[in-house]
Amino acid sequence: QFFASKGATVRITDLKTKEILKPSINQLKKFPGITYTLGEHKYGDFDWADLIIKNPAVKPENPYLQYAKKLRKKIETDMGIFLQYVRPDQIIGVTGTKGKSTTSSLIYEVLKTTGKKVILAGNIGKSVLDAIPSVTPDTLVILEISSFQLEAYEAHKVSPKWAVITNITPDHLNYYETMEDYIQSKKIIGKYQNKNDYLFLRKDDQPTSKSNFLSGLKSKIVYYSSEDLPATFHPKLLGSHNLENIAATVSVAKSFGISKKSALNTLSQFSCIPF
Repeated sequence: QFFASKGATVRITDLKTKEILKPSINQLKKFPGITYTLGEHKYGDFDWADLIIKNPAVKPENPYLQYAKKLRKKIETDMGIFLQYVRPDQIIGVTGTKGKSTTSSLIYEVLKTTGKKVILAGNIGKSVLDAIPSVTPDTLVILEISSFQLEAYEAHKVSPKWAVITNITPDHLNYYETMEDYIQSKKIIGKYQNKNDYLFLRKDDQPTSKSNFLSGLKSKIVYYSSEDLPATFHPKLLGSHNLENIAATVSVAKSFGISKKSALNTLSQFSCIPF
């Protein structure tokens, strides 16, 4: 939709069949110029393309991507395109194995109450490309970012100004060769930050506490914990894991000059993710 609406000539290829993809294809009917190669991939499509947008979960060693690289084709992801429109100092990025969606939504709710212009996007309901038309130079974008999407930040050598890691536990080990590879993929969110940026880490989260994870990081590291929340605080959002998500949000809010009391007042009313 993004490229077709800008007048680009778009070809879509997917191993899924036309029947399986029918709901998505129906959404693109207003762009009759789009062509499709479905149920298979063809090397000819990669010969034809000037720019290839890959699904973030497609491995770099995919034979078609390797072929495109040999042809010196430009390969991007939707997040990589987004980073060409939005500055890193506009981004509050949230990653982690669990709690990304909730924490992103909580941060959005708290910052919204201050009158700031904020957008919630990323790996949560709204595509980053859909968000681009709404972003102005003073917009803050809260992004839920998967480990796959963080590869775009590595490729562009940038990290969000505000970065949150909720936790890291074994996941996607069918994609990453080792657990350490997966941990390092999460580190990208803070890897290219500078001394004026913020990295929020959960206190006592073992993978992010190790010296090889912290090595080379240049930002202000802020540790958060549910133990820092008042004993009298009783949110609608239940579960000890959500207390950690709330604690992360309070820490981010404080970096914007929002008091703990004000943030907790907003968070006490939150009960579900908006998407």
